[in-house]
Amino acid sequence: MKINLNDSALPVWLRAVSTNLEANLSLIHQTDLRGIYIHGSTAFGHFVEGSSDLDILAVVESDRSDPLTVEVVLKSLNLPKRISGIELTTVSLRDLSSDFLLKPFRYHVNVTANGFRFVSGDKHPGDADLVLHYEVARTVGISILGPAADQVFLPQARKTVMEALTSELEWALRDEDWPYAVLNASRAQVYIDKG
Repeated sequence: MKINLNDSALPVWLRAVSTNLEANLSLIHQTDLRGIYIHGSTAFGHFVEGSSDLDILAVVESDRSDPLTVEVVLKSLNLPKRISGIELTTVSLRDLSSDFLLKPFRYHVNVTANGFRFVSGDKHPGDADLVLHYEVARTVGISILGPAADQVFLPQARKTVMEALTSELEWALRDEDWPYAVLNASRAQVYIDKG
């Protein structure tokens, strides 16, 4: 069963944050906005109040957004104390069709109570994390706006998923982020066992 924003099982605070995010992304992208999807720990049902962030994928027809507009609008998000921040990646419909490990994106934003980080996808080599984000969104994603996530995010090739999982694990080991390394090793094992 696919969950959407109108599902009564979703907490009131999550519906409120999602509605606020939809309004803000609509200001930025207007008629180009095609979908907004929650993935990550919240979609899996493993959200931990006060320490989990909210992982979002936004899909646009094309990106004609201005980085300054993105920053001004998204900095104004009122984050509830329940979440540590918002990780938002915006991709175009064309980006979704990429078969490469390093997936293209329009922009990535991290919003927390302590700051704001914007990464443009222009001239960026791409992000292997998106392989995993797409796979999670496809299987358990929550649709805030647009069709069900499994209709938007195509299955990723097993080889590409394994490469992305390996890349994530290597990154965690290089940065000596042991909790993240254990989490990713566990995710990899679950994927190997269950697909």
